[in-house]
Amino acid sequence: MCEIHWRGSAAFMRPPETGGRMIRGNSLMAAIEDAARLDPSGLAWTGDRQMYSYGQLNQDADRLAQHLLHSSIGTGDRVGLFLERGPDMGVAMLGVLKSGAAFLPLGLEEPAVRRTAILRDGEPAAVIVHPATVDRFTNGWRVVDLHAAIDDSSSPVSTPKLDVGANHVAYVLYTSGSTGKPKGVVVEHGNLLAHIDWLAEHLPLGQDDRLLQFSPYTFDASMTDFFWPLSCGATVVSMAEGDYLDPLIVVQTLVEKKITAVRLPPAMMPLLLAEPALREAIRLRYLICGGERFPAPLARRIRETLPWVRFFNRYGPTEAAVAVTYHEVTDADDLGDGDLPIGSPVADVELHIADDDGRIVDIAPGLSGELLIGGAPVARGYLGDSALTLERFVDLPEVGRVFRSGDVVRVTEAGALLFVGRRDEQVQVAGNRVELGDVRSALCAHPHVESCVVTVREDTGAALAAYVVAGSERPEADELRAFVRSLLPRHMVPSRITFLDRLPLTDRGKVDLAALARLGEPIVSEPEPPSAEESVVRLAWREVLGTADGSRGFLDCGGSSLQAARLASRLRSRLGVTVTTGDILGHTDLDALDRWVAELGRHFDESPKGRPADSESPMSFLQERLWFMHEFAPDEPVYNFQAIYHFTGDLDESALRTALSGVIERHEILRTTFVSRDGIPHQLVHDRADPAVTVLDLSDAGLTIDQLETEARQAANQFVRRVFDITTLPLVRWCLIRLDEHHSWLVHSQHHLTHDGWSFSVFLDELLRRYRAAVGGVEVHLVDPVLQCGDFAYRQRRWWDKRGKAEHLGYWLDHLRGVPPLALAARSGALQDQTGTQVRRRVHPELVQRIKHASSKLSVTPFMFCFSTWAVFLWTLTGQRDFAIGTAVVNRPWEDAEHMLGCVLNNIPIRVAPEPDAEFGTLVGQTAELLLDGYAHEGAPLHAIVEALRLPRSTENPVFQTTFNFHDAPFPDLTLPGVRMVLEEAVTNGTAKFPIDVIVITEAQQRTGRTGPDEWDLVYHASARYFDAKQAETTADAFLSLLAQVASDHSVRLAGLVTPSISARALPAAAVSADVAVTASPGEDGDRASVRDVAREVWISLLRIADLADNDDFFERGGHSLLAVRAVSLIRARLDRSIPVRTIFETHTFSSFVDAVVESGQVREVIS
Repeated sequence: MCEIHWRGSAAFMRPPETGGRMIRGNSLMAAIEDAARLDPSGLAWTGDRQMYSYGQLNQDADRLAQHLLHSSIGTGDRVGLFLERGPDMGVAMLGVLKSGAAFLPLGLEEPAVRRTAILRDGEPAAVIVHPATVDRFTNGWRVVDLHAAIDDSSSPVSTPKLDVGANHVAYVLYTSGSTGKPKGVVVEHGNLLAHIDWLAEHLPLGQDDRLLQFSPYTFDASMTDFFWPLSCGATVVSMAEGDYLDPLIVVQTLVEKKITAVRLPPAMMPLLLAEPALREAIRLRYLICGGERFPAPLARRIRETLPWVRFFNRYGPTEAAVAVTYHEVTDADDLGDGDLPIGSPVADVELHIADDDGRIVDIAPGLSGELLIGGAPVARGYLGDSALTLERFVDLPEVGRVFRSGDVVRVTEAGALLFVGRRDEQVQVAGNRVELGDVRSALCAHPHVESCVVTVREDTGAALAAYVVAGSERPEADELRAFVRSLLPRHMVPSRITFLDRLPLTDRGKVDLAALARLGEPIVSEPEPPSAEESVVRLAWREVLGTADGSRGFLDCGGSSLQAARLASRLRSRLGVTVTTGDILGHTDLDALDRWVAELGRHFDESPKGRPADSESPMSFLQERLWFMHEFAPDEPVYNFQAIYHFTGDLDESALRTALSGVIERHEILRTTFVSRDGIPHQLVHDRADPAVTVLDLSDAGLTIDQLETEARQAANQFVRRVFDITTLPLVRWCLIRLDEHHSWLVHSQHHLTHDGWSFSVFLDELLRRYRAAVGGVEVHLVDPVLQCGDFAYRQRRWWDKRGKAEHLGYWLDHLRGVPPLALAARSGALQDQTGTQVRRRVHPELVQRIKHASSKLSVTPFMFCFSTWAVFLWTLTGQRDFAIGTAVVNRPWEDAEHMLGCVLNNIPIRVAPEPDAEFGTLVGQTAELLLDGYAHEGAPLHAIVEALRLPRSTENPVFQTTFNFHDAPFPDLTLPGVRMVLEEAVTNGTAKFPIDVIVITEAQQRTGRTGPDEWDLVYHASARYFDAKQAETTADAFLSLLAQVASDHSVRLAGLVTPSISARALPAAAVSADVAVTASPGEDGDRASVRDVAREVWISLLRIADLADNDDFFERGGHSLLAVRAVSLIRARLDRSIPVRTIFETHTFSSFVDAVVESGQVREVIS
């Protein structure tokens, strides 16, 4: 570092003079002791399991101080703290200060090697522990049991009479060191008092205030979490150890504990803003952020979400007692692009700026240079390192003592400071201050590392990258990471390690960092073009199946229904021909298909590529249906999708976040919320959304492997059961659960409005590609998703109105007219909600092979074979011989939708009629024909079919009450660098969408990263309305047994099959009553009359009818599901009542609907 020179004419920044001291005394204890005398019963600190009044806090601190003094520990000594967060921290810190000693916090999560280095350097006279940590501190140091010390009643309690002043050492905090050795910053009472005094004047707290402790006590920012509220008579609130990393728990604490002040790192704010309940933190008055750059757009979101809160961005290194500048964010700030200013200096702070030559220069707008900090907050120096202290803490003539921050700042036009970057190797990684020298020294300590360079790769989300020259033996990257992790905290472990024969150098002999940054960039080659002899049909066939043998059929080549749908969409897009999934499956071989397609007429789809610019984004047909179902049951997670990714090895969490960010940025649907006006829903696409990742760290919980698995499973179950507010981001969120250093789970929860099965395969493939690229430090190359989901919805609706309705609706009306519901009756006393049971069974590879062999013999797909078996099973279960089964189709008729994320699949109803005397093989052939016909008309939206059929309405699907599906979308390669991944799909959230539904997950062995024979997972859901848990298991096992029977002998007659042991059920008959005109009832009160009048007006208007009778049914008079939602929405608004959407479905007459609205009687609270 260059020498600093003082020029007498230079100016410095200092704040305006204040009206005097707010905090009395010259020590950090004095004001707290005053608070204890003024209100000894006032609440000082509350934690997860403890509460302390000011009187008790002061008394126990006196007891600890006496114990330390009697143990010859006092002024000039240092005392280590090894404590979980909570009131014990306050007792320990205050007691140490009262003894005249200084406290030295030790991190619970620090590696033992680093903790030992800090203990050897800090040389504490003792280390204070409590019951939660006594067994975890094994460093051989003298230990003081806090609870034993304060329970000692051998002598009366009194406050030690010591002259502790502003220049006495209060604490020592260890930060990253440039030599690879952590350095201890020695902070005096007076250094922090100046800052606490400024806070007390400008951000006053009182007895009714509650401040949330966020950061661990090893971070200097936490010192204001303690001493600011305690000096003002307010309350410190601590969460349980580890909970501060969970945004949901943080938000719940803000709301439930009525927090009025909190200090948070900027990196935490996007996660908190993703929690809808944050808006309920109405008691919050002060929000203080700092520690890293603060993006202005993020500040804008905070202002929009918490407009009543005073919000500050602050700056300050540990060497200058927490913070030396503050900037209050107001409406006057430009919250466009860029970063927030770090502000102006607080009281007793002097700031100077030095240029590149080390000269202090005049302060003026536009000036930039290294920030020098002077005044009361500047610490004493570094413990035991006089050379470094003299280098960083310098005395300047006419200026005095200043700290050289190493931070480059610029003066804004408004006179505030803006952080620009670092002059040295100190960087910010995941919100943590890291000295690259620490990381380099740790790597070089490995016996097989000769030299290395550590940098930050901005292209991978500000992640650490190490370039290593190995010795005679080259270690594995995973081995090096584990070695560094044993020496340094997790955030200091490089996510990318590249081995080199030698480090590249510049002409001046320095390491060429630009050359290092270019290492690993991929060499991109163009795909080989198809030969002129290969037709478009054959090329598309090869793309989908990987082969183009003209003599074999699609099924013979191993194709599935999903792959056939992909091939059909490519041919439609590329050739302008009308080709369906059934056409692909129906041809005997590729040559025959090629000849047939060549004879078809061409008519390219003229649908627009996307929605017009600046237009509202419509919903797809399925999204519209799901929106209605959400409105019907907004407080149930029935339409949540969930999965768990199990990682074993060295998971690069930074690369994972980078990958998630990239996927969200690329796909609008992951930045979309859903709003309605007058009951008409729309998609609302947001410009930006950060990944909503909750972190739960169980690695230091001291649990066995089985206990960890149990805790993780409980946490995952709770996470996936959380409902989404579809009007607020995010609608996809993740929970990262760290079990130990080598095992992590990523729990994925997503609302189905933004998801379907095909999309998940696309998402997973892109996520893993991005992760590999981030770890390798290379650019990821992906196929452009020409369509966004909103564009697809616009095109879909145009197609349906122009061609689809005329071409496809008639088929479904002929196919389904008169179909009865499946004969299942609700269990007596069962709750009328969507609670359900999930049963999972593994389908053995031997049975899978038998199913595939039987399917091949019958010239059908395995899905068609299993679907037919499910139809027979339902017949054996109910005795019913005419019913419909729903099944999902991809519904991506355009090739440019293949790589799109979104909710666009369609459910088609297949009507089946099992005949007892028929052979099973015959039924399979008939069912396959029905499926192929359905595929030919798969674009017809289900709600249009339901409306045209005018079926009786209930709270369930009126066409089919059961579904059967294969999850066989193209599955990505799970291979990842340094980590093994296992995918757990179809995780239960305790709900069921239908009375019974079945999902078969094919190639289940791939989900576990294994090879070998194909295995399937059978996932069976049963609604608690119809089946208890035991019955659900019995029926699932009965279906598997039936599947085994027909796979062994597909010529068996249906009447000869072994039937399940669950008796048939029957639906209750619907009540029928005569029409009665709508008239006021005798003695009808005013409330019912007003409800009746409003409801009558809305029904008549929406249904476009002239009159209305009391016994009229909304749906029989022409209503449909979405119109019902509009009706309830309008009636809600006009009556200002909270009316559940289910009301209009559960009441079968106009009169009963009015009664239900009157009985609800809930007036909504309107917040102005």
